[in-house]
Amino acid sequence: MPATRPTRPRNPVARRSFGRRGRRTIGHASNIVHCDGPDSPHAFDIIPLQPRNGSLDAKCPVCRGHGQWNTEIDLISFRCKRAICDHCHGAGWIETGSDPVARADIVMTPDGYPQWVVAFDS
Repeated sequence: MPATRPTRPRNPVARRSFGRRGRRTIGHASNIVHCDGPDSPHAFDIIPLQPRNGSLDAKCPVCRGHGQWNTEIDLISFRCKRAICDHCHGAGWIETGSDPVARADIVMTPDGYPQWVVAFDS
């Protein structure tokens, strides 16, 4: 007769699912907030101000120097999804004069391969 394992009573409150590598995990409590943009109340929670680059003059008026904002944040575990500011390209600072600003970009070579280049915006 094969040996049988004693069964444990299941906890009806715990929500179980399979996590990484097939291990059983228990779900955690969450309070997820969706932010509509940089004007939302929790948009800049846990996001530091970007350091000022010497060539840039003023804080970005859209992201106020953060370079990004939360689009979704869990107020209990502070896990979040973020959006990069299109106005300052994530730098947090902008050029107010006529100096060109360098940014990384990808272009296609004549052979059809992608290549990283430095593009200048003025």
